[in-house]
Amino acid sequence: MQSDPSCNILSKFSLDKYKSMRSSIVGMVLATDMASHFEYISKFENKINGTGLNFTDAKDRQLAMDIAIKCGDINNASKVFEISKKWSYLIMEEFFAQVKF
Repeated sequence: MQSDPSCNILSKFSLDKYKSMRSSIVGMVLATDMASHFEYISKFENKINGTGLNFTDAKDRQLAMDIAIKCGDINNASKVFEISKKWSYLIMEEFFAQVKF
C-alpha cells in the first residue's frame, strides 16, 4: 500500500507524525492477537477501576484505541446467528487463504 500513492493514507504526514500514526496502527493490529487478549483486558480493567483513562496521555489513548479495535474484532458472537455464521465463514476463508501449507 505504501508504494501506491493513491493508497498510502500516511503519505502527507511529516516523518514524526508518520511514525506516531504507524505505531498506533501497529499497536491496534497487535491488540487483536488473542494470545494477549487477557493482558489487554486486565490493563483496561485496572485503568478503569483505578485512575480512569486520561485522554491527554498517549498511552491511555492507545489503550482506548486498542480496546475499541478488540471490541470490533470479537463482537461477532453478539450478532444475529445468520449474520454471525456468514462472518465466521468469511473469517475462516481469509485465515486459510493466508496459511501456507
